Amino acid sequence: MLTIKKLQDMHRPVCMFALFVLLCILCFHGQRVQFTIPTYPVEKMSPTGVRIIHSINVKYPNRKLDKDFEKIDGDKMKQAVPEKYLMFLKTHKTAGTSLMNMIERYTESHNLTIALPNGVNADQFDYPLKFSEKLVLPLLKPEQDYNVICHHMRFDSIEVEKIMPKHKAKYVTILREPGRLFESIFDYYYEQVPFFQKVPTTTRGDINEWLDMAPTLYAKRANKNKLWFIGKNMEFFDFGFNPLNETDEYIGAAIKKIESQFDLVLISDYFLESAVLFKDLMNWEWKDMRTLKLNSRIKVNDGPVPEQLRKKIRKWNKADAALFDHFNATFWRKIQDYNLEKMRVDTVALKRLNEEFEKECVTANATLDDDNLLYNPGQHLTLKGYSLNKDSKKHWECSRATMGTLQYSKKLRDEYNEKWRQIEDGNEFET
Repeated sequence: MLTIKKLQDMHRPVCMFALFVLLCILCFHGQRVQFTIPTYPVEKMSPTGVRIIHSINVKYPNRKLDKDFEKIDGDKMKQAVPEKYLMFLKTHKTAGTSLMNMIERYTESHNLTIALPNGVNADQFDYPLKFSEKLVLPLLKPEQDYNVICHHMRFDSIEVEKIMPKHKAKYVTILREPGRLFESIFDYYYEQVPFFQKVPTTTRGDINEWLDMAPTLYAKRANKNKLWFIGKNMEFFDFGFNPLNETDEYIGAAIKKIESQFDLVLISDYFLESAVLFKDLMNWEWKDMRTLKLNSRIKVNDGPVPEQLRKKIRKWNKADAALFDHFNATFWRKIQDYNLEKMRVDTVALKRLNEEFEKECVTANATLDDDNLLYNPGQHLTLKGYSLNKDSKKHWECSRATMGTLQYSKKLRDEYNEKWRQIEDGNEFET
């Protein structure tokens, strides 16, 4: 005969299991995902040249912040010597202008020596020619050496190492998702590249139509127009490679070479995460990482790139797509090594720091003037600029952070020329 105690004993395991299931459900619904890495197709080159396609999809929980930014400041947690030698390869249309501005401000504020272009253009080393040490203004004093190089160039590792030895400097660059990158390139350079104008606008519909014509256009014009490279694997070209050679063997060898040369390849689509990894590599302070978004367009095409168009862009820019896929994968492995939860906390903190910096420096209504004028090829673009707050107009960092690339580069060159004048006159200057 069953007693009440026996019935209780029989139901206890069932109750315990039900309670366990209920707790699991509550935990699952209580956990919010902060962000998910998009599952871009990642193509890896096997030793035999066969493409292995897989995807990355990493998630991590949005746990409640229990510390303020000031309390988790990495500079207080890790006392390390800041790196003072940096080679930053600024690629086109990848948010490189914002990073370059941050690097230039760091260079100035820490009395470091920046390698400046000596050609016609103050903001580039005679691009699209390959870099040569002859394109750099000489050092002011024999005992000095170059600390930073960050202006536009077409990379040549042998020449770069002559002024920025790999054993001393950190080598960093940045890439962008191919679909958004090509849209930006097509819109930005539309007025400069004659065969872009085979379609009437830079909208997605016309870009799609242009891509259908692209192989024929390049077969006829690639060797005749000096700007032909702008529409074909432009990042690959920036690294010094032939953008028309899209064999698996050539692309695979190029990726392997870039990986051996660069300590860190950032991804502009994840700018905050990139900035945190950059800070970790260089051991700079949080205050040195503050940036404003520079040289950005008021976009013609908003929202995600349609998948059909993205595939067509990737097919046309096969080398750029392979670069992104490979280094996007390594980028997220670096984030996992950094610690996913720490990365989440640090990106939230850096975003807040940038918002406070913008509020401190600029007004809500942005205008472009002689101090922050941006390069606008064809003058057909609507570019975002900044106007300084009345109280911040004399603030050194605010004035530099809103300065256009052309103006900042010219200012650095003018200051350099003034120092040379003082040397020639026999006067000393402070360094």
